[in-house]
Amino acid sequence: MSATAIRRLELPLGESIPVLGQGTAGLGEDSEHWDAEVAALQLGLDLGMTLVETGEMYGDGAAEELVGDALDGRRNDVFLVTKVGPAHASRHEIAVAWEQRPGALDLHLTQEDFAELDRFFPPQMQPGPAELR
Repeated sequence: MSATAIRRLELPLGESIPVLGQGTAGLGEDSEHWDAEVAALQLGLDLGMTLVETGEMYGDGAAEELVGDALDGRRNDVFLVTKVGPAHASRHEIAVAWEQRPGALDLHLTQEDFAELDRFFPPQMQPGPAELR
């Protein structure tokens, strides 16, 4: 299967990213679906959706491990975005999470993969339902 031509967007620092990517919220939560979810991510990459977004809070870190499996040998083809969870939302905790990330989560992505993350975002802080009452 060949990659589809997906429109790209140039970021202010010159990187070019596809306007359509793959999110991983909800992935890695059920080991029975692991192989199918890896295959789905890989198919997306084959089709040109090379922006992959993940986060440590997705599946308690399992989504990042799943991304590691899906990107095996393909890291240079992907614009990888991850974020820290709300528990690490302070400036200090973000710095700690960034420094400890590869060892702390036992990721299949290598330390070099995460050392060269394309983007690392703190979570968007929004009030939850209880805070809105």
